[in-house]
Amino acid sequence: MKWHKAKKEHFSDWNFEKHYNTKFDELMRWFMQQLHVDIARGQANILPADGNRLRDYGCCDLNIDEILSNLDQHFGWL
Repeated sequence: MKWHKAKKEHFSDWNFEKHYNTKFDELMRWFMQQLHVDIARGQANILPADGNRLRDYGCCDLNIDEILSNLDQHFGWL
């Protein structure tokens, strides 16, 4: 099922607007970068998104160590 169809038919009451706090955007893009490969790997008939598609959504060449370091510098968590 395509994502736009799933949002309309199954998640119509969810808010998918960008959150005002953008500090976690890069972390979520990294997560999606990793997740799409794992999902595709588990299904013989699904191919992972190509590099151009991932780049369009900012989900390419993200480094989790750098992301966590930036968050730690901002929030002082780790």
